[in-house]
Amino acid sequence: IKLFTQEIESQAAKRFKDEGRLIAKLQHPHIIQVYAFNEIDFLCPFLVMEQFGTGSLRDHWASSEHPNLVEAVNIIAQLLDALSAAHQVGVVHRDIKEANLLYDRQAQRIKLCDFGIARAVERLQDQAQTTREGCIIGTGHYIAPERYLGQNHDPRSDLYSVGVLFYR
Repeated sequence: IKLFTQEIESQAAKRFKDEGRLIAKLQHPHIIQVYAFNEIDFLCPFLVMEQFGTGSLRDHWASSEHPNLVEAVNIIAQLLDALSAAHQVGVVHRDIKEANLLYDRQAQRIKLCDFGIARAVERLQDQAQTTREGCIIGTGHYIAPERYLGQNHDPRSDLYSVGVLFYR
């Protein structure tokens, strides 16, 4: 359960609701499943998602469990499959990194999660404005160069991030 437990500004609450609406559009074996999300204004914002794996790739890497080449190729193939499904319905994740990939090392499966800054290529009705002029959202070295120039997001920026992840 992902939950905001404190008073949050209305823009952050809108982005949180957008995350729920975007993930709800996605049904794929390598994308985290959302069972419920709050769209009722007077309730505390929440998402109810499936439980998966034994932590994120970042968690595994912190304990010196970097995947070997065969595992890495398998992880990237699963991620590309998930992104293909997201991109086909017009969702760009915009924050591909090891912390946003849940991992079950025994089954050698991943699930893409945390669509908090994802965008619909065609805006959702009442979609929050996630950035303001001159503001870049994402994780440093994973951001595609054109996004630093303020150019529009599109699926290619996710693919750039996948390349950085694979390199790491």
